[in-house]
Amino acid sequence: MKYKSGKQFKDWLFKVVMIGTVAVFGYFMIKDAIVETFESNGYCFEKGKYLSEIYTEQELIDRAIEDILDSIYSVLVLPEDITFNFRNREYLSVEDFKFLNPDCCKLIYGKIPDGLQENVFLNVELRYWIYLPTEHRYRNFTDYIPYSSCGINSGEY
Repeated sequence: MKYKSGKQFKDWLFKVVMIGTVAVFGYFMIKDAIVETFESNGYCFEKGKYLSEIYTEQELIDRAIEDILDSIYSVLVLPEDITFNFRNREYLSVEDFKFLNPDCCKLIYGKIPDGLQENVFLNVELRYWIYLPTEHRYRNFTDYIPYSSCGINSGEY
């Protein structure tokens, strides 16, 4: 290719660089959109499977209950900024939790309305009762345990 002047070459080079930049930018935009679409439908790229092929719904619920049981054995801070230190004796296992809280658990696909979660495919909603010795009564709690499309607990609850 022969150019009549340096300006023609600069114009050609500018066009090539611009087309390349747009192509690279477009590639990453499309790639991210495809990945996000697959992940929002439950596909885990790390494992090459859908979440339903990795865990059953019951396994996800049991994992969420285990997470809650681990966390409620020490300190509970209520919205009123009241802190309770206690050891929960009601729930000795996942089975005890489910027995004492029938209809405690359900899967909610997508983010919950708080808008704070990222990379969430589903939440396990847990509704349960805890006895608060300082108040001498039981109190009902609801927690949402977020999971990514790979079944990883993707946040604090």
